[in-house]
Amino acid sequence: MTVDAHLSKFPRRTRIERGCGDPWIDVLAEDPLLRRAAVDSLRAAFEAEDGEGRGLAWVLREALSDSHAPVRSAAVLGLGRLPSTHEGAIWLIEALDDPMPSVREAACHALARSCHEHAVAGAGSRLAGTLREDPVWWVRRAAARALAAVAGVEAIDALLVGLEDPFWRVRHAVVQALGLIVEHGTSPDEREALRLRVLAAGEALDEAARAALAYLAGGWPEGEDEVPAVLGIIRDPGAGLELSDPDPAVVTARLLASDADAVSPEELLPLLAESHVALRDEALRRLARLEPGDASGEGELASILGPALAWIEDPRTPNAAAAVAALLDRLGPRAQSLAARALDVGRPGALAWAARFVGIHPAEVLHDRVVALHDHPEPRVREAVMDGLGGILVRERGRAPEIEAVLVAGLGDEDRAVLGAAARALAAARCSGRHLQIDGWSRLRARDRLVLLGDPSVRTEILEQAVSDGDGRVRAAAIVGLDGRGLLTAERRRRFADDPDPLVREAALDLEEALRLATSDLEELPAALRRAAARLLLRGAALLEQDTRERVGAGLFAALDPVLRMRAVELIDPSAPSASELERLLAASRDTVPMVRSAAADQLRRVPGLADRLEPVTRRVAADDPDDLRLAAWSTLICACGLEAQEALARLEAGLRRGQQTIPMVGETVTPREVAAQLGHVTFDHVLGYFETTYSRAAKHRARTYNLRLAASRLDGTVLMPGEEFDFNGVVGPRDEANGYRVAPVIAQGEL
Repeated sequence: MTVDAHLSKFPRRTRIERGCGDPWIDVLAEDPLLRRAAVDSLRAAFEAEDGEGRGLAWVLREALSDSHAPVRSAAVLGLGRLPSTHEGAIWLIEALDDPMPSVREAACHALARSCHEHAVAGAGSRLAGTLREDPVWWVRRAAARALAAVAGVEAIDALLVGLEDPFWRVRHAVVQALGLIVEHGTSPDEREALRLRVLAAGEALDEAARAALAYLAGGWPEGEDEVPAVLGIIRDPGAGLELSDPDPAVVTARLLASDADAVSPEELLPLLAESHVALRDEALRRLARLEPGDASGEGELASILGPALAWIEDPRTPNAAAAVAALLDRLGPRAQSLAARALDVGRPGALAWAARFVGIHPAEVLHDRVVALHDHPEPRVREAVMDGLGGILVRERGRAPEIEAVLVAGLGDEDRAVLGAAARALAAARCSGRHLQIDGWSRLRARDRLVLLGDPSVRTEILEQAVSDGDGRVRAAAIVGLDGRGLLTAERRRRFADDPDPLVREAALDLEEALRLATSDLEELPAALRRAAARLLLRGAALLEQDTRERVGAGLFAALDPVLRMRAVELIDPSAPSASELERLLAASRDTVPMVRSAAADQLRRVPGLADRLEPVTRRVAADDPDDLRLAAWSTLICACGLEAQEALARLEAGLRRGQQTIPMVGETVTPREVAAQLGHVTFDHVLGYFETTYSRAAKHRARTYNLRLAASRLDGTVLMPGEEFDFNGVVGPRDEANGYRVAPVIAQGEL
């Protein structure tokens, strides 16, 4: 059987087709995609046949423990389609604790769809908990809708709590759920009582929740007058604002088209939690331009942006925490009033931000308040206080004994993160050596130990302890510290040269060891180690003999690593290169890597009498001489020679008639637009812009395809240096028959 016949007889099958075809068996397959398809097939078969579903329920129950989240999600949705049973309700309620949000959302949808008496008793409280505490906003939104469907009137109190959700899309779902409950009242009197009950609860809710109630009451007979006044709130983007629209792209277009002062900061603030990136970025850009003088004072700026501080530590609002952090970072010193407000509010996340703000920006009026937080019960606040006080100590150049005393006290904190922050702060102020002892060192995390070793004042006994650390980065930093103090003996250096971590071996390198590595098999060494050896050899090149330098340079230039080839070029002394070194420079000028070519161009430009030294290379005709060297020599010597064609032909013809062996030509040197020295280390690795067009290979479109290729060929090779403008028409030229283009009419924007 031929291969073609074999392939035609047994065609490639998809992952779904590899199953046996029976979903009752495929539900146990190894492929998770096949298991998911089997669950969907069983559910669809049940809905089509309207069967009992008892056996299917137990199959779906087993699928709830599947390792693949989409399989569990499909099983949950399938259970929601089955007749209500007590067991099924329990299984769906258990699915609310699934680690994947997609499964939890499906469980909410399934509970809302089943809506049976078995689910009311247990599901109501569980859905209320999901609405309050789930970190994913779309799960909370599904829980709000399911709560209204499952518990009805009994869900009003839990839904009212959901009106305080930080994300407006969840509040919208709660408003819809409350409206659904009221509309399903059995009589006008009952509906009126439900409306008044909902409105009366507004007095105990926060500002955002009252804004949502105002929106809800707008369609009720009672109107918005029954709702308490909304003061200083983050208004709901769906609460009648001009920027409210179901499509965030529409909102973005409206915002971009509006003047800078057309939209108030209060309207922009909730958009920081928007999932649409462009809309969120535009709101962030406008809010970041706020100045204290734009309002009545800094206090007014704090009152406008203050509510956003709650988003710093609330994981339930997607995107908001990162957006608020970016906003506060852009505000810089202007956010001092916000820092004061954060200290007043007392939320741990806001306190941590305020403490670090004081460390970055001068705010002496807040120093004492930050110091007072050094014994806060929350470790993350104490850690932030240590970071902030460290910034103050650095700014004061270590002359703040009260703050230094607080940081020293932080070295005894029971929390390792707080201890590490205190140690980092003292190290940044170059005073950790006076305070940190060996017992404190042993409690530090690896990253904190690494920072501490960068302090010149660190104790020598700590350096000696660190060279035996389990983390290679710490050992390497300790070796550098000991070497700087002249305590790294030759014997210890040789011992560290056998360390399994290349960072440690790199730190222990000296010129002798680097020379040994450079003359060994470089490809067997880790990249960082061989590059460190080459770097050390370059620094100590003046100590090497000429023959040693040539031998090392030849070995480095033969390496596959372009960094080593560049170091081999830099190792050459351009004032007096040998013949072999000159050939190496010429070969490097034609290297495939730009940084190697650039290094070679720099070295060649500094060679005295380069033209005379390259002349013999251009005349080589031996078979064993590489053509690349002659090409490189000519390219280096001659930029270009411009000749007038008719005059050159006349001189050539006259010389041939007279039998001259040489015919002198007169020309002018034409310097190319770009040479290697100008390009330097410029690379062409990134796309700055592009344009695409579709074309057909059909015969009737042959002329247009030809024109596209011709235009592209004229663009090819164009180098645009930084700051230069690109003129498309100037490069491509007129698109007419005189310039080689063919007639190829097309229809563009309805015109021929």
